[in-house]
Amino acid sequence: SFRGARIENILNFQRDYPDYKLFKLEQNYRSTQNIVNAANSLISHNINQIPKTVFSQKDEGDKVRIISAHSDIEEAKMICNDIRQRIFTENLRPEDFAILYRNNALSRPIEEELQKTGISYKVYGGLAFYQRKEIKDTLSYFRAIINRNDTESLKRVFKFPKRGIGETSVNKLISISTQNNVALRETMRPDILDFAGISKKTATNILELDALLDSLAEKADSLNAYAFAMEVMDKCGIHKALMETKDEQEGKDRYENIVALLSGLKEYCDQQEETGESALMKDYLESIALITDLDNSNKNDAHITLMTIHSSKGLEFKHVYIVGVEENLFPKQTIA
Repeated sequence: SFRGARIENILNFQRDYPDYKLFKLEQNYRSTQNIVNAANSLISHNINQIPKTVFSQKDEGDKVRIISAHSDIEEAKMICNDIRQRIFTENLRPEDFAILYRNNALSRPIEEELQKTGISYKVYGGLAFYQRKEIKDTLSYFRAIINRNDTESLKRVFKFPKRGIGETSVNKLISISTQNNVALRETMRPDILDFAGISKKTATNILELDALLDSLAEKADSLNAYAFAMEVMDKCGIHKALMETKDEQEGKDRYENIVALLSGLKEYCDQQEETGESALMKDYLESIALITDLDNSNKNDAHITLMTIHSSKGLEFKHVYIVGVEENLFPKQTIA
């Protein structure tokens, strides 16, 4: 169903062109016979198809393993532990492994677990989860609200969503904060805005944003991280802004990434509350501080490959893990 493709286009070809000639391309040149057998077995259940039996002349190969997990977090832990054990016991290297998923949003728990286990990785065909714009923008709100001195996060808050606060005005405030060695947030005051020569309308927008961040900060110690995040995204217009895009697929990708972020937040809160630990937003931000930094280890030549199934077309890896193989996700549910 990618980009509107429909299997009926192929199945109806024989009806539309009665004089057709059928050539079946049945040899697979990349996979071992066991993998090909597994694929044949799955495809045989399709109701509508042009039957063919794919074969390989490569070795029989290892059998396909099925790993059952109760959640994406457990799945990530099981896979990362398996990879780590095989690297040490079978003299394998990180570059021998690839982890594939249906869409980019599914990389989050895998990346977090690889960070914890100290295994280098690289995301191909896209950015690492916490380096994606919509994730950085959303986390910047959380950080700017929790920490008034976080100037870098506040700079992103000014830009997203659009609030009628132009770059020129922001640069004036940045200049004042730098010259006076104070946090950018401290310049969001009527007297300083007037001193900076910022227009009345823009000054009003800046003061409204300041008041909004203050009002949300008052709730930071009474709501758990997930509830607080939902409040912030609603009051700050983040949800709405993320969906405003001319590219429908880009909008879907953004949505899926935010859903993955919120899912991670919910799981974090559940785990913390089960053990009686604090689950406030400040605790969550501390827990992901290392992961959200630019991962210097990704520059290392020895890394595991993370990518979508789509990006992996035509590539070969010695050991492959496919995650998220569950109903309505992979394969994706399609609506006629």
